[in-house]
Amino acid sequence: GEAPPLAPSRTRAFVAVQNGCDHACTFCVIPQGRGQSRSLAVPQVLGEIEAHLTAGAREVVLTGIDLTSWGHDLPDEPRLGT
Repeated sequence: GEAPPLAPSRTRAFVAVQNGCDHACTFCVIPQGRGQSRSLAVPQVLGEIEAHLTAGAREVVLTGIDLTSWGHDLPDEPRLGT
């Protein structure tokens, strides 16, 4: 897909590292609308962060629908803190 737009300089940038959800909470439509949990691979995350920093962002926020599930679908199942 296309890379998200870069944040203007001196602002906060957001990088969506995870999308979707594997939980089936009765009150939530996210699994039907966004599908199963999918993680952005480490090289892609680092590439997006680098692009934002190069463009002048001073802060990068990692985002996701179920951020704690990031990495469960990647090889070696890396943890977000790593």
